[in-house]
Amino acid sequence: MISKINKSKKRQARSWVEALFQKRDCVTFIPSTTDKTRCSCGLSLTFHCGGGSGSVQLDPDNPNEVWSSLRHTVVSATDAYGTIEFQGGPHPTKAQYVRLSHDTRPETILHLFNREWGLELPKLLITIQGGKANFEIQPKLKKVLRKGLLKAAKTTGAWVFTGGTNTGVTRQVGDALLLDSQRPGRVVSIGIAPWGIIENNHELIGHNKDVPYHSISSPRSKLAVLNNRHTYFLLVDDGTSGRYGAEIELRKKLEKYISIQKLHPSAHYSTPVVSLVIEGGTHTIRAVLEYVTDTPPVPVVICDGSGRAADLLAFTHRWPIPFESDMQWIVADKLF
Repeated sequence: MISKINKSKKRQARSWVEALFQKRDCVTFIPSTTDKTRCSCGLSLTFHCGGGSGSVQLDPDNPNEVWSSLRHTVVSATDAYGTIEFQGGPHPTKAQYVRLSHDTRPETILHLFNREWGLELPKLLITIQGGKANFEIQPKLKKVLRKGLLKAAKTTGAWVFTGGTNTGVTRQVGDALLLDSQRPGRVVSIGIAPWGIIENNHELIGHNKDVPYHSISSPRSKLAVLNNRHTYFLLVDDGTSGRYGAEIELRKKLEKYISIQKLHPSAHYSTPVVSLVIEGGTHTIRAVLEYVTDTPPVPVVICDGSGRAADLLAFTHRWPIPFESDMQWIVADKLF
């Protein structure tokens, strides 16, 4: 009897998820400016013509056309969602995941969090910004980061947003969450990553699928694996392969939408958002600018000493100097 009930619940979840969430496939081959055998979406001509994008158009008569996700992809019901079972550690962990189109409405995503994944609204949203390339943090600073992040998340009932992959700043945050993953009541850590950057993402395709997963990437691969310290993943699909970027706007809109949600129907206050910056490059600085100039502004906490963008931002805050002075040399020294 219990087995029948569980199967019924799975069928309901399947129909609900597939009705609301979509994937994108490129259907127009527009040669890349750097490699004519590869489409501007990142996929090879071989894949387009015989490997899974369905009906593909070749457009040799319009060499100046710029590839666009909205014009050159088709949408269909998502084909990848379920549970990832991370392997290889002394304490195996699980995470829920879904593949979704980059233009999915934030209210639909929040509905997924509440209805399907059973999450309550956070009392605080901590959004992590930083570099995607791997880097090291001084042991003392790493210890402070781990203690501070866990304390903030645990005591406030926070959600933590990251880039989701086992690289760069997300890997550092994953290390900070290591001890927490071995305890009940884990921090709600949500990785928002591009579907097209995930190594062997075809293994995630399936409906309500349980996927054994190893967070070990191939040394020669330009793709990334998912970080095994996370509890949920949004895998954002704009039809591209092998590049970041699909997730940026969706994450931004989702953060904004969560920030205006009332924590209680009778409450006059909503979910506060704070950004934590660890290392990073020019994209991180741009993100910080957008946060502090937003309405209302989003507070930004800089992890001074973590490197590059974080150190530059901390330096300019501590020692404001005229732009026309030696700023270009300071920027070059800190970022590169």
